Amino acid sequence: HFVLRDASGHETALQLRAGTLLPERFGTGDAAVACVDYLRTSSTWMVARAASSSLGTVALTFEHAGLDWRPDFFAPPEPATAPASAPTPPPQSTQWSPSGGETRPAVPQLQELRGHSRVLLDDPGDWPRRAAAYLPVHQELERQDQTVFGFPMLLQQQGRSVLAVPFRPRNAARTFQAPAGWRIVAVPAGRQLVVFPPQGDFAARRQDGERLLHSALTAQALTATGELVCQPYLHLEDGPPTAAQLEALTVRMSVPVR
Repeated sequence: HFVLRDASGHETALQLRAGTLLPERFGTGDAAVACVDYLRTSSTWMVARAASSSLGTVALTFEHAGLDWRPDFFAPPEPATAPASAPTPPPQSTQWSPSGGETRPAVPQLQELRGHSRVLLDDPGDWPRRAAAYLPVHQELERQDQTVFGFPMLLQQQGRSVLAVPFRPRNAARTFQAPAGWRIVAVPAGRQLVVFPPQGDFAARRQDGERLLHSALTAQALTATGELVCQPYLHLEDGPPTAAQLEALTVRMSVPVR
């Protein structure tokens, strides 16, 4: 708990969550803001819900436009060497690309599929047992210097429900030594259809995503080359999700195609 007092005696307080460096509450008196919930990403924590006496409880959404500039956009003009009759070059312009951040299309979109491996587990069927099954796999991958390549995956494989853990080597020189009994498959690079259903709880978004992907396969004359993958944005190494999280969970649905 920290208090900043200015020359006039006015105080602004910052209170941290117990045992963390995450703000619990900050501000002055009735103008203070409480941080109700956080979104954890692969690199940081961001406030997902906040509350104040004037606004009540509000949800925060963070967006990244991913704006790139053409490499020559700021380059000085070249000296004129072409004859007067040469056509005028087109004006320079900006170009948008998703390279600056993840895109979350609400309708299926073709994206790059990077090659990776997956640890396959029998899906226990509920979140507490999924978290319990996932944790030792996550820990072993990190112990062997592997990068957990995205959130846990749920899919159907040969009529069986599967919980998959995607990973890639952090250091190409270090080969992963799979413990006895582990099932591992390699997923080649290629293309995939991706969609983020925008509404509903987890079950509704998964069902809607499957419907959208099947429709897109037909409409775009594409052939699925693997299973439909459901990726709820959850850190199962931290434990199972709460009921509130499942009500408004980011869900990535994808399928590899040709």
